Order: sequence, then structure tokens, then C-alpha cells
Amino acid sequence: DKHSENYNTLMRQLNPESRVNIFQVTEFDVSNMLRIKAKIDDGEWIFIAGDRSPPSGSSRTVAVEFMDRTAYMPIGPYMLAHALACPVDLLFTYCDYTATDKSIKVELKPFADQIKLERKERQQQLGRYAQAYAATLERHCADAPYQWFNFYDFWAKHD
Repeated sequence: DKHSENYNTLMRQLNPESRVNIFQVTEFDVSNMLRIKAKIDDGEWIFIAGDRSPPSGSSRTVAVEFMDRTAYMPIGPYMLAHALACPVDLLFTYCDYTATDKSIKVELKPFADQIKLERKERQQQLGRYAQAYAATLERHCADAPYQWFNFYDFWAKHD
């Protein structure tokens, strides 16, 4: 999408050797799944914004408690990780305003060796994964409250 292209352009300007490749997946069709699986098999990492509303709408979200309010997190990251049978880590980045060079701090936290979803309990399991993510995100927001960026009404009523 537009924002990803701007980001890619900026990364290439800062470092022409950058291997960052951002693309938006609006549907988990066979061709996208094979493309993502090939990247994982080649040792690449796939990053998904786990707190952004999916392009497909609110039907692909689950309710969680986040900062003492109900919020809706996407289920896509967990569905994709389940389909790909790959490990999931959480990535957090912060601008270190105390450093003289304004460096970026990166934290990578293990989340699940594999996302397991059983057909009979899929919705409950998705809710548990999303709640675990929301709890971790909440702790990071408490530690660095000015470094979580969402540009939409995050707690909007779910329809």
C-alpha cells in the first residue's frame, strides 16, 4: 500500500543494500501463502502488525482487554502462522531518546513455537493468542507510552 511504498523508498535511500521488502496481503490465497512460505523456507522473517485492523474488516478480529477497555485485534497473524506451521516472535522497536545518536532499540520476544488451532476450539484459541499479545503490548506501552502509534480510532465500537 501507499505507506509501505513510502517506507521502502526511505529504506532504499538510507541504505541501498537494505533487504526490507514490504507488501500488503489482503487475502490469504494460495499464491500469497506459497510466496510467504518460500520466504520463511529461505530463512527470511515475516513481520505482521498484530494490532492493526485487517483490510477485510472487523469480521476477522477478536475482542481482547487492552488498557482496561475492550479492543479488537486481528486474527490474521495467528491464522497465517498456524497455516505455515512456523514459530512466532514479537518484535518491538523504540527510539532511544536518551542516546546521543537517537538510536533504535529492538526487542524480539518469543511468543509461540507454533500456533495450534483445533477446529472445535478455534475461536477460543484465537482469543487466547490475541489476549496474550495484547497483554504483552500493554506492558510495552506502559514502559514507553509515547512510542505506540495508531492513526485510527483504536477503541471504536465494533460492529
